[in-house]
Amino acid sequence: MRTNLARFQLAFQRRIQSGTPATTIIMRWTALTNVSIDPTTGNQIGTAVAKSKEIKGFVHFVSPSSSGMRIYSEIEIGNAIVDLLPGEDIDGRQDTVFEFADQQWVQKEVGKGLALAWAALFGDQRLHRTVLLKLKT
Repeated sequence: MRTNLARFQLAFQRRIQSGTPATTIIMRWTALTNVSIDPTTGNQIGTAVAKSKEIKGFVHFVSPSSSGMRIYSEIEIGNAIVDLLPGEDIDGRQDTVFEFADQQWVQKEVGKGLALAWAALFGDQRLHRTVLLKLKT
């Protein structure tokens, strides 16, 4: 069976890499170097180092609904919904902050229902990754 999956993925990647209409997002986080385990607490200890990476994504801002109907309670007015390439590694980082639109944003937890609704898959291939962000306070 022929599909357009490869063509779609390539077009999506080209749109993000071209910068139009994708948004440049600066991702900042803290990493530990010279990590060792504290024998008393069992916690990791080390030197905190600030890291950053430039990524591209399609940003959507949540605005008031004219219907008054809300399906997912975790999405609130003022949040940002960002679509990233599937290979973009944003997990497992400490104190992650996303910077775009002259503001700082942090990732917001989403429920299982919303995560499934956003799981854009074609077969077993993820087409893109969607994250919910809120303003950092």
